[in-house]
Amino acid sequence: MEEKDSRRTETDRMLEQAGLGPDESGKIVPLDTDLQAQIGRQLRAIYDGVLAQPVPDRFLELLDQLDNGDSAAPGTDPASPDGSATKDGE
Repeated sequence: MEEKDSRRTETDRMLEQAGLGPDESGKIVPLDTDLQAQIGRQLRAIYDGVLAQPVPDRFLELLDQLDNGDSAAPGTDPASPDGSATKDGE
């Protein structure tokens, strides 16, 4: 039994504390549908806020570089075989 306890993850411990871990036979008990719905609403509220945030300018610049086929990072010489820094980008 001690070997089994040493393999438990932090997630297993958290689930057990919340009463959501496996039953006595080791079988995982599914969450109640009301609890699932509540968790879903809370996750949607969190992620809706994240989705509403603007994309950082640096990400937009990188996406533009990808769209234009620019594979070199700023300050590197795309003509250099190893992409080493240019004189200005040292």
